[in-house]
Amino acid sequence: MKKKIFELIDNSIHYPVPKVVFLTNPTEYGTIYSKEEIREITEHAHSKEMRVHLDGARLYNAAAEKGWSLKECTRDLGVDSLSLGGTKNGLLFGEAVIFFNEDQAKGFERIVKQGMQLGSKMRFIGCQFTEMLSADL
Repeated sequence: MKKKIFELIDNSIHYPVPKVVFLTNPTEYGTIYSKEEIREITEHAHSKEMRVHLDGARLYNAAAEKGWSLKECTRDLGVDSLSLGGTKNGLLFGEAVIFFNEDQAKGFERIVKQGMQLGSKMRFIGCQFTEMLSADL
């Protein structure tokens, strides 16, 4: 049944073609995906020529709970892009978007206002993330 549905979607002009799987870890319910679950999701998405984006607003909590580095629970598992929240983790303000494949980031700087607000003094936002991530805070 599942295969028939995908064949219908793939061949019909009446359905949008999905391009991104969007995850958050932990989930809104507090469930933490295992590394194996994330790897399975990313491998399946990539097999369908889809990308995987991870909302990392609470990712620091999942990493701390499991003892993982941020790299271990994102890039190493096949995640293509990551958004990191700053305010939920003690920063004054700011969000960061990270593309693990530079080719997938092409053009993002031109549409950044569609994806997030463009801060007039980006260096003040960026320096918070630099300190937080490089000082292992």
